[in-house]
Amino acid sequence: MKLPSAPGKQERFFFGYYLGTPVAIKKLFVKPSDADLIQREFAMLRTLRHPNIVQFLGLCIHETGIYLVSEYVEHGDLVDLLVFAKANVSWADRVKIALQTAQALLYMHTKNVIHRDVKGLNILVGDNFKVKVCDLGLATTMNKQRGSIVGTNLWMAPEVSLGEPYSKQVDVFSFGVVLTEIITAAAPLPRKEKFQFNVERFLSTVPPSCPPAFAELVVECTKTNPAERPDFKTIVAKLRAIHSELS
Repeated sequence: MKLPSAPGKQERFFFGYYLGTPVAIKKLFVKPSDADLIQREFAMLRTLRHPNIVQFLGLCIHETGIYLVSEYVEHGDLVDLLVFAKANVSWADRVKIALQTAQALLYMHTKNVIHRDVKGLNILVGDNFKVKVCDLGLATTMNKQRGSIVGTNLWMAPEVSLGEPYSKQVDVFSFGVVLTEIITAAAPLPRKEKFQFNVERFLSTVPPSCPPAFAELVVECTKTNPAERPDFKTIVAKLRAIHSELS
């Protein structure tokens, strides 16, 4: 396996080989004393098997740090595709991307796992718009005490930002923000007071050609009250219906 030679190297991601297979290597910025805890956490994550989730292969405890080893995906992420490349992606394919992402998150939730960092940068898009959800480094099991602030601000559910107890519904909120990236091909909008999603401003940025039900799903997923957000079983069903109408 190829590893950084200098202990102070700052790059987070590396390319290497594991038993001759290309892999992605991510450096985890954690204390060495946390190694045992991390090994237990990723033993759980390694059991996840889904066509829309990047496969975990293991951990490497090295003198330069602790590294997560996972399946290597050659293509870029959702932001590369829509924001930077400005690719001309049909609404049917945009809904297809959203549907595959929701299917991956539904699977995780049925396995008692919360992603906690759902965002466009963590959704890889390959040939024929095949999706792979990646970077589960902040994932946790649902039965653990949760109250720490984790994730990325613009995608973070209000209850997380406020340091309140939270549930799997935080992934639904973040997914709603990802839908805004898919619909507008732009970075998420700034939030309102107390980290509430700005529905009015979002709706003003929706292209006229966007299927109304697709934009409405954003509004449903980003409700401030977690109990009012749909679960991923409902979301998957709605996205399948939207995709069927566009196909």
